[in-house]
Amino acid sequence: MKVYKSIRPFIIENPKAQFGKNQIFVVLNNKVHVQGRAKSLKYEVFSTIMSMGVLEETEVSDEFIRENVILTEEYQSIRKVLGNAKKKLPQYSKIFKTIGTWAFSPKGSSASKIEDETVFQSNPEKVLKSTVLRDGMKAKPGDAVMNRGALRHGSYVTEEEEEMWANDDTTILPYGIRQDDYASQSEQVKIFTKLIGQVCSMEDCPQDFKDFFKNEMGVVSKNVPLRDYLPSIDRKTRKSLGYSKLYFKDFYKNQHHSKENGLELCHIDPWQDFPTNVDNITIGSSEANRRQGGYPLDVLKESFG
Repeated sequence: MKVYKSIRPFIIENPKAQFGKNQIFVVLNNKVHVQGRAKSLKYEVFSTIMSMGVLEETEVSDEFIRENVILTEEYQSIRKVLGNAKKKLPQYSKIFKTIGTWAFSPKGSSASKIEDETVFQSNPEKVLKSTVLRDGMKAKPGDAVMNRGALRHGSYVTEEEEEMWANDDTTILPYGIRQDDYASQSEQVKIFTKLIGQVCSMEDCPQDFKDFFKNEMGVVSKNVPLRDYLPSIDRKTRKSLGYSKLYFKDFYKNQHHSKENGLELCHIDPWQDFPTNVDNITIGSSEANRRQGGYPLDVLKESFG
């Protein structure tokens, strides 16, 4: 087994793909596994990447490889359950897409795409001349963190690397995913299982939905209905109305750029170094998430009562 690390972000043309900085590549039994990617690379594609001079040999622990690079049976199994759910219960396809995104994908960003990088590399100065990296006032185009398409166990970007990216005039490609979004494969499995359990505990969760996940995963709904993680507030009296129930039907309010997002993946303490973990996430209403305002719940209670 040989292990390599990317020294900078890069793109390849065939097949079209982009890679981040510090992304780990593991060559094992004529297969090339890549951190944060669902499929292995063909060896001839890896040979092309090697010829580009963007990888260097490195060492990482077996645990790191198991959690972040080579897909585990447990991880593949849970992704297969989600895929089967989409096929057998297509009427809930939007809900499955939302849950799958929450469990396995980082948040979106304004990161540059492959086409943007191709244009940039053809004439970097044309792109940079109006930015603060030259004599202009504009920020460097793109973003240090990746857009949708990456997986939660991909290489993540530290605060220092975000600053480094902002001053890097060799590329506009992102370096990796947000550190806040990172979760190992085993953690993603736990998160998915918890989310499914919470959905099954919603008072109006359809029986066929609950039956499917009981049979596939042994998930059993709780005897008490799922409630929001912050109490609702009466705007006139400004008094607490208690913890409102969360409903399955509220998933249908979740539309891209909608002003009325019903349910969201919420972090109890967003200030943790790695906040996306099973003990720190919950389904909540978008209203509660907005009122939380990026504060840990304990800080919110201490500061505002």
